[in-house]
Amino acid sequence: MSFQLISDATPGTYNIIAESTPENIAHMDSFRVEEYIPPRFSVSVVSPRTLSVLDESMKVNISAEYTYGQPVPGNVTLQICKQVFSYGRAQNCLKDKTQKCLNTTGQLGPDGIYHGEIDLSPLNIGLSVFGSSLNMIIAVAEEGSGVQVRENHYIGISSQLASLTLDYESLQQHYKRGIPYTGKVRLTNEKGEPLAHEEVELQVEGLRPIQKIITDQAGVAEFHIDTSSFVMPNFTFKATYQNPALCYYAQWETTPYPSTEYQVLRFYSKTGSFLHINGPKETLSCGKSYSINVQYIVGCDAAGDKTTFYFLVMSKEKIVLSGAQDVDLTTSKNGSISLNIDVTSELTPSARVIVYGVLDSELIADSINLFIETCFQHQVSLSFSEAQGPPASNVGLQLSAAPGATCGVRVIDYSLLLLNPYERFSADTVYNSIPHLSLYGYQVGDFNLEDSTPPCEDPNKEIFYNGDYYKPISSYSEGDSYEIFKQLGLVVGTEYSLRKPVVCGYEIPEHVGPIFPIRKVAFGGMAPVLMADASGNRESIETVRQDFKETFVWKMVVVDSEGKLTLTEKVPDTITEWKGSMFCLSDEQGIGITTQMANFTSFLPFFVEPSLPFSINRGETMVLRAFVSNYLKKCITIHVTLGQSADFDATPQDVQQDKCICAGGRAVYSWNVNAKSLGQISFTLSAETTHIGDTCDGPNDPSQQSRKDTVIRTVLVEAEGIRRELTSSNLVCVDGSNSEIPIGITPPDNVVPGSANGYVIALGDIIGLPLRNLQNLLQLPYGCGEQNLARLAPISDVLDYLNTTAQLTDETLQTGIRFMNE
Repeated sequence: MSFQLISDATPGTYNIIAESTPENIAHMDSFRVEEYIPPRFSVSVVSPRTLSVLDESMKVNISAEYTYGQPVPGNVTLQICKQVFSYGRAQNCLKDKTQKCLNTTGQLGPDGIYHGEIDLSPLNIGLSVFGSSLNMIIAVAEEGSGVQVRENHYIGISSQLASLTLDYESLQQHYKRGIPYTGKVRLTNEKGEPLAHEEVELQVEGLRPIQKIITDQAGVAEFHIDTSSFVMPNFTFKATYQNPALCYYAQWETTPYPSTEYQVLRFYSKTGSFLHINGPKETLSCGKSYSINVQYIVGCDAAGDKTTFYFLVMSKEKIVLSGAQDVDLTTSKNGSISLNIDVTSELTPSARVIVYGVLDSELIADSINLFIETCFQHQVSLSFSEAQGPPASNVGLQLSAAPGATCGVRVIDYSLLLLNPYERFSADTVYNSIPHLSLYGYQVGDFNLEDSTPPCEDPNKEIFYNGDYYKPISSYSEGDSYEIFKQLGLVVGTEYSLRKPVVCGYEIPEHVGPIFPIRKVAFGGMAPVLMADASGNRESIETVRQDFKETFVWKMVVVDSEGKLTLTEKVPDTITEWKGSMFCLSDEQGIGITTQMANFTSFLPFFVEPSLPFSINRGETMVLRAFVSNYLKKCITIHVTLGQSADFDATPQDVQQDKCICAGGRAVYSWNVNAKSLGQISFTLSAETTHIGDTCDGPNDPSQQSRKDTVIRTVLVEAEGIRRELTSSNLVCVDGSNSEIPIGITPPDNVVPGSANGYVIALGDIIGLPLRNLQNLLQLPYGCGEQNLARLAPISDVLDYLNTTAQLTDETLQTGIRFMNE
């Protein structure tokens, strides 16, 4: 399905609505109509994310690159301002409340990169009792055109020269008595760089001694906490980097040393038996196999000489994999098993692995999350027959998909992705559109399938054990196997122990939601034409370019019975990189989407490129600039001309016509242009070589062909003055015959010549255009007499209108009748 957008469409957002009935909107998407010039180059900035109060300078790398991959010549302007965070009366402590800024400029190198080292002393980022940061505004201006691309970067200023962070992905919410609690801590400096071979102290609250761990080359230190003697409902461990050489100022609102802490909750088991899964934390790749280690500890009287551990892998609300493994317990009640999982598209985008064991009187379990790359069963690919070629040449698009699949192919100009990098249709958006990727709990619609809570235990019940009397207590923050199954939406039918006991008075308060651990951190045109010149030398290469569309390919195709198809397409005339993507639908294998874009660069070693605005006003002077780029390995002398036209007058700014450009260089030509006509007007620019050699002053190289590039571009010329619109409306009742409607609109006396235009809109439904969802006007009358009448009166008119316009459904009709009867 496609439609043609009108040429004078009003800029703004438009909605596309696909609906099965007037009351059921199946899907709505939107697009924007804008007046824009595609960006010709991108800018990237490499700078520190954080500076320390001791830094006196900062290194910045700024690079600019054209969409066809070549470096941009130009200059760089940086403005760096210090922002101080102070509030209330603290602002009165600042002697100078004005924002401090420094400005610097530089030049992009031949590789399109600016390497700068900024002196920060004017900003005085050193000792301060207030928090502060730097805001860096970067502007890159292209040489000759003055076209700018701006970037903003935020840089923090830290008084802590080191930072400790926990790897929360490796941390467990609960500890299980007898299984070592493991985790990782990372030590970095203020710039985020790892600090290797440094000592970090780890202390469990209320316990001695302090554990000392050493960071590796990545600044990471792994720790193990022995839990064999732990019985407390929770414990907190704290990691600290105590380096006395660190800078510290007593008035800073920070701790003397970088530290971080984490609270771990207890996990319940009736027999002291536990399972603990150690799985990969990184995103798993489809088509690969991964090993998952499962530690177990079984209580002395919990099982015999052998037991079986079962595992399930769940994704998208269903069980995808299952299996079991027998374990011999005769030699040891502690050990580990290994599970191998083959990652397929059935597990995308995430999966839950649960391992459980049925002991003599208890069911124990553990689970983990696996993050899977977004892939599909339907494997598709798109590639170009070559990586680079000239404009207007033919290039092959090679498609691979399931046999007979229908595929949508899109190839667009890279500049469109610079304007809006957000990909609206991707593997992630497909999976995110699935209503339920995982299950949780036992609530299904209006039904709660959860078993009733077992009765609580008497808190006054005394137990005599080993010469002492004990009373039961419980903690609502404690984890148990029942909660693991509940999180996965699995219903367990068993008589064995699954839940933790709850003592009366220790139930979970109604206002308390799910229990999470506490984290605390303290910071320290036309194809080339061969032509013979007048002297009989080698044929010259001439290109005429006028097709500058931004969408190269946009079509639906069907692959053959082997799942292959090759499309041959003519490349547009833009010098740029083209980005191709594809999705396919198959009855057998479903949807498939390319994961990597196919790239093709249309390029010429010698070309001319004008810099034009989207529109100009008639009567104003526009400066038209033409850039001639030389990517040949020789020096060239060029001649540039602007074709004459009755639509405009042009006066060249440059006195010198023949200019010398050596390899990698370019020249700029300028004209003052005054438009005389309204609407789209064309500019024809031609650049041709008059000499090619090792130097511009030396002999001509007979092995080199002369070249000529012609570009035809258009600009919209709008009328001068102020836009004014006059409207005339008529209501005509047509009863079985044609009607003629006289329309007369007299333009004002001072109308700008050539600017008057008009259009006619004919509507068969006079209120259908501005109104939608009229059925929502049906409201149940209630209240006093006036309120009842105000809601009752429109019902019959709304039903009549919906019926006349074929929008009335049985459901809406019955609703209206019920409201009037009640």
